[in-house]
Amino acid sequence: MTISNNASALRPGVCTSSTRPTTPYEGQVIYETDTDRTLFWNGSSWRFVNPVGTVPNFMVYLSGANGAVVNGATVAYNAVQYDDLNNVSAGVFTVPSGQDGVYQLSVVANSYNIGTTGYFRIKIATTGSLPVIWNGSQTPAQGGTDVFSTLTITAKLAAGDTAYCGWTVPASGNYSAGISYNTFMGCRIR
Repeated sequence: MTISNNASALRPGVCTSSTRPTTPYEGQVIYETDTDRTLFWNGSSWRFVNPVGTVPNFMVYLSGANGAVVNGATVAYNAVQYDDLNNVSAGVFTVPSGQDGVYQLSVVANSYNIGTTGYFRIKIATTGSLPVIWNGSQTPAQGGTDVFSTLTITAKLAAGDTAYCGWTVPASGNYSAGISYNTFMGCRIR
């Protein structure tokens, strides 16, 4: 670490993601030039030093043609995932290494039934350390009119845990997902 007289500030060790210190000490701070990230060693792993709620964050959406909604199926997002880590995903979010914490996840999904009765829900499921399934709002069938199911959850997730969306519809229903109204987003809030 360097002390700068001109700026009256502390400068962390500078390296790249592939040249991090091999024997770091607890509390050591580094700056990676290739990733533009600041990290600290907590005694067992490198953790990101970033404003809470900004890393990681993501948003995925469904685009393209309508598709059949199958009970229990994962929502197949066919768009690029936008986040501050420049990841690409089909809609399954995986917590990056060093980013354990509390996450807020939200989903909005639309569907309509084709000549059947019943309802649908969107759900968010997590896998890993604390697997849970949350069900969104119940949405009565409305003929050919688009209706929406929504859900926002707060969950504690560990590195490697995943979160994804799925459908809950009657087994005998004949449902179709909308073109571009389905979004799934989230961020770490602490």
